[in-house]
Amino acid sequence: MRTVTIGHAVVPWTYADDEREYHALRHEAAIFELNSTGLIALPATGSAQALLRTLVPSDLKAVFPGRSATSLLLDAEGHPLDTITVYRLRERWLIETAFGRGPDTLAHLTAAAAEGSEGIDPVDVRPEFTTFGLEGPYAWRVLRALFGDGVTSVPLGSIVHRTWRDAPVLIARSGYTGEYGYKVFVPPSLGAELFDAAVERSAVPAGYRTLEAAMIEVRQPLPHREVGPEDTVSGCGYNWLVDLDQPDFVGRDAVLAEFKTGPAVRTVGLTMPRGAEPPEHAEVSVAGLTIGHLVHHTDSPGLGRTLALARVSAEWAASGFDWEVAGTHGPIPARSVSSPYLVPLSWSTSIA
Repeated sequence: MRTVTIGHAVVPWTYADDEREYHALRHEAAIFELNSTGLIALPATGSAQALLRTLVPSDLKAVFPGRSATSLLLDAEGHPLDTITVYRLRERWLIETAFGRGPDTLAHLTAAAAEGSEGIDPVDVRPEFTTFGLEGPYAWRVLRALFGDGVTSVPLGSIVHRTWRDAPVLIARSGYTGEYGYKVFVPPSLGAELFDAAVERSAVPAGYRTLEAAMIEVRQPLPHREVGPEDTVSGCGYNWLVDLDQPDFVGRDAVLAEFKTGPAVRTVGLTMPRGAEPPEHAEVSVAGLTIGHLVHHTDSPGLGRTLALARVSAEWAASGFDWEVAGTHGPIPARSVSSPYLVPLSWSTSIA
């Protein structure tokens, strides 16, 4: 197994065979170790909910116990700090961070709590859990084999409680790749046993190389790859994670102002010949005119192409353009494309 560092976390990049791992995700079932995500708990009190409403630019009123919501955290200038999933349990809220961002988001929440509300102490509860992701068009078969009927067809965003070896387990219908996705939170003492049990039931261990490629294919946010300190909600294409009907959240005025004027740059997808390796932040041009730069690129086995995100002048942010990317040995032909860049098999596969 090869590992890499993402933010504050060391993650499995590949286990053995990239092609096999990707094929399992898109055609069968794959299991991911997700301990790189931070988990932060807040009490299920009115003051904690009020704090979250000032920090999270999404409607949390409908996030009842047993439900979750995906959103952002912003700074006062409206710059994205983290993508988060907010889980509502009966006794507490759980905030799940993006990969490698746990300590930074904990510090952000702690500072906000100290400034705004009495008696709220955000707590790092990552040591309480080992987290796995089961994803793929037949991930539900693996989950059913592990936990029985009744856990696979719950609505998206739901949380259910089960047991494994008499220990409590949380199962969330929440994923990253556009395939059927479930996150399983188990006590660390049982993590290795559950992982092995999932593999025995045909889940293929897959690393973050596959996970990140699949996330970009369906345009899921990867803040550690695509967000810098000066980037904005609209420029990153994160508008769908912000609800401007929510009053008074941190960064709202800046986000609203940009929504009204429109961003100077937008993020678009590009495809290039498979195996293209442009330099980091390579320039993107059309007819000799530089219109932006690459943000991130990766090999997409599903498309048979290199897939990239580029930040370009807003007037050029459309699909169907033939552009060039500055390469080390000359220009690389590229074409702008619309997301999702790949249609997951799960979209046409029923849970039996």
